Amino acid sequence: MSRRPDPPDDGERDDATLEARAFAALARAVPTATPPVALRERVLARVREEAERAPRDFMTLRADTRGWVRLTPRLEIRELFVDEAAGTRSLLARLAPGGEIPSHGHGVAEECLVLEGDLRIGDLTLAPGDYHLAHVGAQHPSITTHGGAVFYLRLGLHAHEGF
Repeated sequence: MSRRPDPPDDGERDDATLEARAFAALARAVPTATPPVALRERVLARVREEAERAPRDFMTLRADTRGWVRLTPRLEIRELFVDEAAGTRSLLARLAPGGEIPSHGHGVAEECLVLEGDLRIGDLTLAPGDYHLAHVGAQHPSITTHGGAVFYLRLGLHAHEGF
């Protein structure tokens, strides 16, 4: 079996590229082996044991942790938690001053709690501490903010393809 030679090093490769090439070269050098069934089962059992002992009672995300995703020039979201069993997820959203979320429908219920700033949903203005629920089938008018807003959302996993 012949192998393609590595491309010549032009001196402009970064560390990540060099590391990837080194791992690829090591992977090519290691012969493929299938472990004995008993050994494989022991290793998998040990991995399952360790996973079961891992603490699962709590999860903490620090405020300074990265993870914000820009959906539009003025809207960012940060996923906090996905609950597959309940079919929901929790998000933080940041809408910059003058930002807008276009009118949209709701295939599932969506809870919103304003944490900072102001949100305007049609003629309704929400301030910090205000809670808003959109029931299944509801159609939101556009959502805007004058001074910017941070708000918590809890919604179904497939409520909005954009979220």
